[in-house]
Amino acid sequence: MERDAVEITGIHEALINALTSPIVAVDRSGVVMEWNHAAERYTGLLREDALGKEIWNLQARIAPAVIPYEEALTRSKEQFAAMVARNNRNLRNWNEEYDWDILSTRGERRHAHIKAFPLIVQDHLIIVNILDDLEPAESLSEHAV
Repeated sequence: MERDAVEITGIHEALINALTSPIVAVDRSGVVMEWNHAAERYTGLLREDALGKEIWNLQARIAPAVIPYEEALTRSKEQFAAMVARNNRNLRNWNEEYDWDILSTRGERRHAHIKAFPLIVQDHLIIVNILDDLEPAESLSEHAV
């Protein structure tokens, strides 16, 4: 049985990392449980640096340069708490979509359409975010003074 679990875990990891869309999964408390290779490429944040961190800390790091870090951190934390609270009662029947601009750690400014939906595994809520319709935003250098 243990061997089967290891093989399934390996298949899971291979599938998640083969996807071309950035996938981020967090638990009910906001801790990142999955950050695939496409999310690494998109954000510039390595998987090993993302796993186990609170999502709002990572989002604040990649918020556009026009938003101060502390403000981005507060906004992200409040948005996550509101989303979980709003949907806690009806977990199996919700999904959300929102738009978000990011500034990758490499200085690339991008726009993403994000689809969030719940995944319930053994009574644990995992929120899966798929970044979609990725479009380059205006270059920050175009706004430099």
